[in-house]
Amino acid sequence: MKKQRETIITKQLLPFALISVFTAAMLPFFIVSLFNHPAPWDDYSVALLIKEHGYWGFYGHFLQYWNGRYVSTLLQGLNPLAFDNFDAFRFVPMVFMGGFIATCCYFMHRFWPKQLTFRWLIAISLGYCAIFFAYVRSAVELWYWYSSAVVYATAFIAVWVLLGIAAPLLRGEILTQKETITAAIFALLLPGISEAVAISVLAFFGIMGLTIWFLTDIQAQRQQRTSQWLTIAACLGTGLLLYGMLGGTQARLGIHSESFQWQRVVTGLLMQLPIFASWAANGTLWIFTLLCIPLLARLMYRLPAAHFLCLPPLLMAALTVAVILAAVFPYYWVTGFTYIFVRIENIAFFWFLFFWFANVACWVGYLQQQWQLRWGKIPAYAVVALLIIGLLKLYSPNTKIGVAWLTLLNGDAMRYDKDHQERYKRIAAHKKAHPQDTLLLPPIDTHMELLMFEELTENPGHKISNKDFAKYFDIHAVKVQ
Repeated sequence: MKKQRETIITKQLLPFALISVFTAAMLPFFIVSLFNHPAPWDDYSVALLIKEHGYWGFYGHFLQYWNGRYVSTLLQGLNPLAFDNFDAFRFVPMVFMGGFIATCCYFMHRFWPKQLTFRWLIAISLGYCAIFFAYVRSAVELWYWYSSAVVYATAFIAVWVLLGIAAPLLRGEILTQKETITAAIFALLLPGISEAVAISVLAFFGIMGLTIWFLTDIQAQRQQRTSQWLTIAACLGTGLLLYGMLGGTQARLGIHSESFQWQRVVTGLLMQLPIFASWAANGTLWIFTLLCIPLLARLMYRLPAAHFLCLPPLLMAALTVAVILAAVFPYYWVTGFTYIFVRIENIAFFWFLFFWFANVACWVGYLQQQWQLRWGKIPAYAVVALLIIGLLKLYSPNTKIGVAWLTLLNGDAMRYDKDHQERYKRIAAHKKAHPQDTLLLPPIDTHMELLMFEELTENPGHKISNKDFAKYFDIHAVKVQ
């Protein structure tokens, strides 16, 4: 009877409770998007270009003069502002966040096809996404700022799909012909979404291909698996070459060109160490790691020796460093190794979180094999205590989840939306009464950490913000008080 009760709790009630808690953790991000508004920087400027050149004209113009992202630029051209649809602008972040969660679940399903029940699969996937949402460096540029989200959120979604398609390789199996072709197509497209994300994925597939060659004992399997890993890497490289050949990429590199100096390389990378250290010292991550170790221990017994999680721990650690370095290094270079964009730190955190649990699994498997360590169940009271502490930390005001809930509960989101609605009403009234005069607007007083906002300047001639903002609303000029 006691065993039956424990089975009901572990297989039904606990995963259902975790699904509910993690869903509630990510819910405020979706609600906050209902208060999202365009930023005077980029959003209005891009919308004007689309209106001026048309969809395909804008696509050619962007590729020629701004950047060579031959896939995400197609999505840039769908900017809702180009169609004067402010309502759609609020729902776009929901699409990106929903896509990220769905494709993460898809990867988990492909990676653990038989080892996990459906409830635990969803619970683990949502828990992983909740930790990512809580600690990602910049939720603004990942989800809510349209001009950035269509690049980086879309790229992360594509990475999950690519990893999901290639999951048999990660499990130590061989891809079917259909899976190989599909993975190759996604690999060709990914550099056109985000070159920065594609470089990190190229490092992952390239290094894994070389690693598998040395770790696979059977000659036939070694050649086939290595060729499939490297075929995907070659497609990523081909896409990056295409990206680099386009005129917009050349123009962008010309803006950021810097001379190469090793001293600046070292200084720039050292500046990033405190951020990586803060991630590694994350208490929430450690708590959920402790909770997942017994589960990983049971799963590792069922995995073949050629599985990705069965790599030697030191090799997995080296792979982690190589992939994260591949993500951040090119952008240190182009900025002169003095700073790094927060959106690039998002890429580093994506791989950090992915490899965190991969490294934990490697060590669990290694210690089981080398030292015959048995990882039993955590006592029920300890599970409850760890879960409560972990969830309190996950929901604390220091995380993005805490910030999202606080923003909704203290009324900041409502005030932020009201300020913008008042601004739109002032614009409409001015356009009707005095279209040839300079419109003087009061500043937006309420600012939100999760939403992209750059205030207009006091200079009505400022090209990127004031002039394009005024042109979009068809008024003579605008400035803030």
